Amino acid sequence: MRDVDNSRLLDVHRWSDHPEVNTFVYDLFESEVAPLLLSKFPSGAKPKQPIKYQFKVLILDLYVLWCHDPEACLSVARADNAFKVNSRYNAIHISKLIITCVDVLKSLGYVEQKLGSEAAGRVTRIWPTAKLEALFRAARFTEYHVGRCSAQEVIVLNDKVASPKRKYNEETDEASVHFVAKPMEYKDKDYAPIPVMRESLRNYNALLARTFIDIADLERPVLIIKKDKKPVRRVQISQHNKLVRRIFSRGSWSLGGRFYGGWWQHIDSSYRRRIMIGDKPVVEVDYSSLHISLSYALQGLQPPTDPYRLPEVMLKGFDAQAQRAVVKGLILTAINARDLSSTLSAFRSKCDTGTPEKRLKDSQLQPLLNKFIELNEPVAGYIAADKGVELMRIDGNLTAFIMDYFTERDIAILTVHDSYIVPQGYEEELMKVMNSAVKRELGDYKINMKPEVLTVGQIRSSFPSFEDGHLQLQAYRKLAAEQPVRCLGYINRLDKFRAAVKV
Repeated sequence: MRDVDNSRLLDVHRWSDHPEVNTFVYDLFESEVAPLLLSKFPSGAKPKQPIKYQFKVLILDLYVLWCHDPEACLSVARADNAFKVNSRYNAIHISKLIITCVDVLKSLGYVEQKLGSEAAGRVTRIWPTAKLEALFRAARFTEYHVGRCSAQEVIVLNDKVASPKRKYNEETDEASVHFVAKPMEYKDKDYAPIPVMRESLRNYNALLARTFIDIADLERPVLIIKKDKKPVRRVQISQHNKLVRRIFSRGSWSLGGRFYGGWWQHIDSSYRRRIMIGDKPVVEVDYSSLHISLSYALQGLQPPTDPYRLPEVMLKGFDAQAQRAVVKGLILTAINARDLSSTLSAFRSKCDTGTPEKRLKDSQLQPLLNKFIELNEPVAGYIAADKGVELMRIDGNLTAFIMDYFTERDIAILTVHDSYIVPQGYEEELMKVMNSAVKRELGDYKINMKPEVLTVGQIRSSFPSFEDGHLQLQAYRKLAAEQPVRCLGYINRLDKFRAAVKV
């Protein structure tokens, strides 16, 4: 029985111009698919994108899906309005004719499908049959010869629209309207920096595309994450899952503007420290207390060294470190909240079931919030005032500056909003650039930074004297012991990537 929950959406920008790929796709199309398609089109009807190119997108995405996980499904919406042909977010102009391609492949025995339903809230799933898998195995190319359409839009402007589905609140036992982000159309003339932003981000994505980024000790390139009672989440550690887009919010170029995409944004730090960039171990450095620090900077003030650490433990059953984690989560929630009343329940909704944090009552959380506001009075106006989306615009600019610097030097880095992952050896340079980004955006102001592990430069500066030699050696040994070990699966993927991309 096929697990239809193990699925991902059809990627309408899957593409390749490799000669062997074209031979494979167009031979199959001309010999078997085209004759059946001719009978399904009205006379004289000409789609904006020829049907064989739409077929190409479909068959290549099925191939990439099969290469990653032979048991996975592809989610394909069959509604007439599912594909907006003239949208800037549909660069290949895929239309509903791609559904006709699905039906023809099914009639030829190349795919199976399970139809979706509105009642189930699930779109149709398709997957390759043994017949199509046999063709895939005989193909004279690998998944690394398949890429993306270079014209794919990477600058996204979202609007905030009401969802037709109501959101259930387990605390109030009520359902209410909630809002979702939906991409909206725009013109480059609407905001002058758009073309420059797009070119910079496309250069960055091109660098990622030709750089092997993986986790060294994963035999199979997938992480299966099970948290709380939520559905199992599969994160594909894939060279096809690296595209980064810059997304603005609420129909405004002054709100949002963070960078999203890349599988590394969907895993926690314990996995991220095992990443390899270009077959090199990495270091992650982040800005400390970024949004609080930005709030202080906008008031012309330096923040406390650690604003989340209160002078006393106020939560019974929590130590100082555990309480700090609660305060941090509470304040980050409050910065994005519209009012205080929604902050506390929103904080609990993010906590895992069964944890002490999940059981905290308003009477316990409110004093923490009050104490933080008392100690950080200069930035009280940023709490529960829907300021997060404005601060994201600033941290997005910081990230853009850092990305551009390293891209110009052909050094691939990864971003996770307020932290940056670089190959070991570049961490000192990264921290200098992070400081430069802050100075450029905010003036003569500094935000504290911290690397996830002790860097080589920090080891040298921490133990500078001859007498410290044995301590320095111990630190180096600890750093060496934490280096990820390459497994056979990783090495095989690296070799195939290098052969295809000619690294």
